[in-house]
Amino acid sequence: MGACASISAEDDPMATVRPAKLRMLRDEFDMFDGDGREVLNEKQFEALLNKRVYRARECRKVDVHGDLSHTGLVAGSFKYSEKLYSMDHKLAKINAAAAFKEVDKQGSGWIGFTQFVAWQRKATPEDPEMGVTSLPSRVVRNSK
Repeated sequence: MGACASISAEDDPMATVRPAKLRMLRDEFDMFDGDGREVLNEKQFEALLNKRVYRARECRKVDVHGDLSHTGLVAGSFKYSEKLYSMDHKLAKINAAAAFKEVDKQGSGWIGFTQFVAWQRKATPEDPEMGVTSLPSRVVRNSK
């Protein structure tokens, strides 16, 4: 094979990611790469995951079911209680640790952007923006 041989998505996880999604991921990655070294440590990755959860909760401001008091959300506004923050923070910490265990195979304590994209592809196989071509086989049948 020549030098221009095709690279599989496993070898280059960015090969099939749509450019707009890749830019979004790069912006998100760079936001938490405070020192510009092009790598994230586990704490920085944890902060990135925390920010994602916060944004997801913030987007659920609209009261569609009436009583949201048990969720920490208030109709038309965003209330992030200390208890909810603590719960989300613990979850982000667990997810960051699990991701690092999987992605940082050399045990360096850092992941680069390519590793981040590879993790994102695996974590969100249903996202068409990530260029995933094979989804897990799952058959859902309507029961009558």
